[in-house]
Amino acid sequence: MGGLKDQMRTTWWTYMAGAFALAGIVPFAGFWSKDEIIAGTFDVNIPPAGIFLLIASLITAFYMGRQVALIFWGKPRDHNAEHAHESGPVMRLPLVVLGVGALVGGLINFPGLYWLSNYLEPVLHEQAAEFTLGKGVLATVTTLLAIGTMYLGWYMYARVFANRVKVGRDDPLLYYLGDIWRGAEIGWGFDWFYQRFVIRPYRLFSAFLSNVFDQQGIDGILVDGLPRLFGRLSAVFLRGQSGYIRNYAWVFFIGVIALIGYFATR
Repeated sequence: MGGLKDQMRTTWWTYMAGAFALAGIVPFAGFWSKDEIIAGTFDVNIPPAGIFLLIASLITAFYMGRQVALIFWGKPRDHNAEHAHESGPVMRLPLVVLGVGALVGGLINFPGLYWLSNYLEPVLHEQAAEFTLGKGVLATVTTLLAIGTMYLGWYMYARVFANRVKVGRDDPLLYYLGDIWRGAEIGWGFDWFYQRFVIRPYRLFSAFLSNVFDQQGIDGILVDGLPRLFGRLSAVFLRGQSGYIRNYAWVFFIGVIALIGYFATR
């Protein structure tokens, strides 16, 4: 897109609030959740997990800076961006509410106050983790890294690659990342694997349960089959209820012969 910062001011400011929250920058909401998760891995002595989570959060901060640069900075890159305008109040108000939530939402569990943890303690039976100096140092380091990485993403696409970003062309960073970029684009095959070996078998099994087991088995045999069976049996017995005395006498005569035959054979 490009150049939307001056044309859509409300969207710009609320988008920035969401971007800072996703990047994990204090005091936005994403910082508190991200910092608690990373600190938790070190509390339970899993430093490699904490390092990987930190790297993942920095990648998030980088691509948020990239998004901000590509969408809001520079000049419009297509016809739609040139004629972009702010939405009406029905669309703007939810953005403002979400932007304010992204700014102050994390304060519901502010260290030292722990309103959320104290509120949930009767249900979770778990007290809030104590805020220590180590956590403060970790929070400072992660925030500085997030700010630096987000700025790097913005700087590369708003300054270094500004004239090389074209609609319909590959990202300039593809030249430097090569196969890593392509691998990330296809999700390293995980999406294909999930669709092929999880989604497709699940849908086939669901179709079998719906069409064969449910409709033909449950509905066809148990639900509808039993009424049909008793309906046919009643039709057979109904034929014997003719109302003619000679028919009843004939049945009585056959019954008497059957009884005599039974006692005679004994």
